[in-house]
Amino acid sequence: MLDLQQLKCFVVLAEELHFGRAAACLHISQPPLSLKIRALEKRLGLQLFQRSSRHVQLTHSGEILLHEARRLLCNAEQLVTLAASLKLGEAGTLAIGYNAVMSYRLMPNLVSAFSARFPRVKLTLHEMVSAEQITALRERRLDVGLLRPPLPTGFRTLPLGDEDMLVFLPANHPLAAQDTIAIEMLANEPMVMFSKLEAAYLHHLVMDICAEAGFMPMVAQETRHIHAIVALVGAGMGLALLPASATHINMNGVEVRPLKPSGIRDVPRKAEFTLAVLEGSANPVAQHFMQIALNVPL
Repeated sequence: MLDLQQLKCFVVLAEELHFGRAAACLHISQPPLSLKIRALEKRLGLQLFQRSSRHVQLTHSGEILLHEARRLLCNAEQLVTLAASLKLGEAGTLAIGYNAVMSYRLMPNLVSAFSARFPRVKLTLHEMVSAEQITALRERRLDVGLLRPPLPTGFRTLPLGDEDMLVFLPANHPLAAQDTIAIEMLANEPMVMFSKLEAAYLHHLVMDICAEAGFMPMVAQETRHIHAIVALVGAGMGLALLPASATHINMNGVEVRPLKPSGIRDVPRKAEFTLAVLEGSANPVAQHFMQIALNVPL
């Protein structure tokens, strides 16, 4: 194993070609410097310097090894710097989960702001429904989740905001002639719903909004994917209540209308965003990501 201190002595002496000046640069006396150079030559099995009472000169082998010695010392310094950055969470990796609909605005805004501040962190992005993110966070396959509430215990969470729930309907549907749609008008309409098992939050939110108006939705289809819901609406399979971010999806044959204000507002008509990190997460980068999320307009 090479001694980095010996390599440093070699490089400094090669640059100064004078034991006295080299020792002064290294803040040591000449005898320890001579001992380190001899120990390095013994370790390498090569003579690095020609010495006389008046002159010090690199040998041919010394000239060739000088470049590599400088490179090794530079790499060692970079290693120390990287280790410090890793400890502070300023370098490393971060695995981020996100819901599909968050890929249009929320997730890109966060990732862009974070990467500008921490360019030495490598990000990996994974599209998952919220239930999958919770499992992946617990199994430490994800460091951060961008998902829908609620979350079980064991997580640190940060509310990121909310968005209106809107009515998505086929372009040729009679209700498309209205500027706003009262929720009661959906009572006898077939509806395309989120899966109860795989998109539980939005499924229950829609159910609660309908229950507030005194009816249970007529479920025509259920799916976990918001893109599929929009496509099924466009195909005339039914109407849907979706978060406003779904308007970024390609919506051929689909119209969108806001819900008409209601005097009964016990049930929220907004879908929330949440950032989640597992309690006791060992990745210091995750804390920086949460801090960026506090200050980024979403």
